[in-house]
Amino acid sequence: MDDTRTAFSALIVTCTDMFTKLKNKIAEEVKQSPLKLSASVQQLTQVCSLYLANVNLLSELFSQLELLFDCLASECDNSVS
Repeated sequence: MDDTRTAFSALIVTCTDMFTKLKNKIAEEVKQSPLKLSASVQQLTQVCSLYLANVNLLSELFSQLELLFDCLASECDNSVS
């Protein structure tokens, strides 16, 4: 289970970093040439922002699930003792 937690956490960090860099790159392009920016790039920026929000929600959910599993494991240990 620890391997799964580590892998999931690494995936969240990697995806978050990737989309943050993309969002920052797009923001820089917008500053340099806002009139040339196409609607599709604006939509991509919105998708990236939504994705980052969802990643944050998933991260919070994963943290809550970890607490729940730890609590359940503790209860199981107490009932066996």
